[in-house]
Amino acid sequence: MENIIKNYCKKNVTYTLKYKYFRLSKDYIDSTDFIMYRVSPQINKVVLSSDGSGYFPLDYIKVGKKIFFIDGEITTKPSPKIFTLLKEKDLIDSTMVKVKQGLLDWDVIGKGKGTIMTNDRLKVNTYLVCKTNNKIVSKWRTNKSEVSAKNIKKAIKKGCKN
Repeated sequence: MENIIKNYCKKNVTYTLKYKYFRLSKDYIDSTDFIMYRVSPQINKVVLSSDGSGYFPLDYIKVGKKIFFIDGEITTKPSPKIFTLLKEKDLIDSTMVKVKQGLLDWDVIGKGKGTIMTNDRLKVNTYLVCKTNNKIVSKWRTNKSEVSAKNIKKAIKKGCKN
């Protein structure tokens, strides 16, 4: 993951200057020799649902003043390390919990005026990495989080270069 973050910071100077937080997700693909990683700016907070659960990162990697959150899971019990950091950086939105508890009136905060969850204008960097030598085989920069199957197959054909 460190190679991915270094490459991302080097190749995306505009984003690394503009944003403080990033999301790093790891996806397994049908090939046993490769792993796919995605990196993008994270502009939204962890939005807690009315039951107090949220999509919390599993961990993070700090590079200078930038934080790369490692993709996580829906839970009501994030690790103390993650919860402390998110609370310290004011990255938890508890509006829905407060509405359920009667601390906020939904009509007062305005229906449909919640936190922005996505921004399709932001680019996502996708990396195909060889498991054997941890080298980046291919990378793509798209407005979407998905790279076409055709492009992935083409990259896999290159194989792992030692």
